[in-house]
Amino acid sequence: MITKSVDINSLQDSLSLAQKIGAKLKGGEIIELVGDLGSGKTTFVSGIVLGAKSDDIVSSPSFVISKKYKTPKLEIYHFDFYRLDKSDLIGHELRDIVDQDNAVALIEWPGMIDSFINKNKMIIEFSYLEDINKRHLKIKYDKALGYLIN
Repeated sequence: MITKSVDINSLQDSLSLAQKIGAKLKGGEIIELVGDLGSGKTTFVSGIVLGAKSDDIVSSPSFVISKKYKTPKLEIYHFDFYRLDKSDLIGHELRDIVDQDNAVALIEWPGMIDSFINKNKMIIEFSYLEDINKRHLKIKYDKALGYLIN
C-alpha cells in the first residue's frame, strides 16, 4: 500500500479534501475510515457524498448500521460498525455491495469485517493534532485507487 499524510487545519479543509475524493469516485471503491469517536469520520463522509453530487443529507449510521446515498452515477453505502459485535451479521450484505460496479462502500469502524474485503481499498486514519480542531490524516491506498488522492 502507498501512504500519504495530510494535515487538516479546519472543517472546511476536511470537507474540501473529501469532496475531491467524492468527485473522482467511479464505483467499486471501498474506503475505510478509522479514528476515535468525534475525529471527523462522518463529516468526511458528508464531503465525499457532496463531492459525488448527491443531494442526500448524511448522518451517522451508528444505530442503524448502514445508510445509502444516491448520486447521479453511483450508490454510496455508509456503514458504521461501532455497535456491531458479530461480523457475520453484515458480511453477506457487505460482500454483495462491494461486488457491484456502481456501488461505493464507506466503512467506519471496519476492524471486524476486514476478512470480508478482498478488493483494493483506501484506509483513512484520523488522529487529533495539538489543536482539537485540527486533524492528521494517514491515507493508505492500493495503487489502483491512486486516482482518488492524486
